[in-house]
Amino acid sequence: MAHAAGTDGPFITAPLFTPILPPRIESVSHEALVKWKRDRKEYEAKLRARCRVTGEAYDAVALSICDSFDSELLDVFCELQLNVASADVTEGMLIAEIDHIVNSVKNNSLPDIKALFKKELRMKLDESDVNARIIEYYKKFNLIVSENGLTECFRGNNGRKEKCKRLISMLQPLSLKKMVKQCIRFTHANAASDPKELFRLILEKANELERQHLRLKQEKQEAANKGKEKPKAEASGKTKKRPTPPPNNSSSLAGPSRAKKDVKQSAAGKARLPPSPCPKCQEGQAQATR
Repeated sequence: MAHAAGTDGPFITAPLFTPILPPRIESVSHEALVKWKRDRKEYEAKLRARCRVTGEAYDAVALSICDSFDSELLDVFCELQLNVASADVTEGMLIAEIDHIVNSVKNNSLPDIKALFKKELRMKLDESDVNARIIEYYKKFNLIVSENGLTECFRGNNGRKEKCKRLISMLQPLSLKKMVKQCIRFTHANAASDPKELFRLILEKANELERQHLRLKQEKQEAANKGKEKPKAEASGKTKKRPTPPPNNSSSLAGPSRAKKDVKQSAAGKARLPPSPCPKCQEGQAQATR
């Protein structure tokens, strides 16, 4: 910001902008002009935004297409391609010819469109925002078309139908592709030839799948949490019991030997003489005393 110096009044500020440089045309190849058109579009958008702030006239500050050309390239291009002198060429003539080159197939050689989109068109499944994911998918499709000069191939009714076909063919995940194809077959026939209708259908089904995915993820998480809480509840519900001492095996081990000892003692007791005197002995003693 700048301000007026040498005054005692309030500062007068004025915005300072970095210069917006226009892209140059140094080659008329298909790739170079595709990139130039993309850069030129960004240049014009930035310049218009600045003009709205500063109040400048856009046409007065914007660099013309003629001035964007390399001077020697412009002379040759006008002489051979447009059949006019560079001094007589108009902006409209240059824009029309550039658009023709960009929208035409390079070298008039049509590539294998099916293989091209199979190789380069991908859906960013790592994008969590479903709407942004589908928008980016369409953007990538348009970028492939412009970079390969296929604009004319996707114009008109047949072109729109072919565009929808290519968009459907590379949908991911596979479950989304199956859902969209089934809806087109039975309930949403217009989506097969209307890219806007197809976009709404893809967005609807992609949101359904996203909700299913989140619900299943939540159910798995809840089941895992319940599985962790159950062992804890069982452990806290059980009362602590005193450990019972191991049984004294000494008595059980001594039992058989003691029983055998008792049996032997009882047998020995039976073999001893009875405590009372034997009758025969008493009879012998009586005869001896007579």
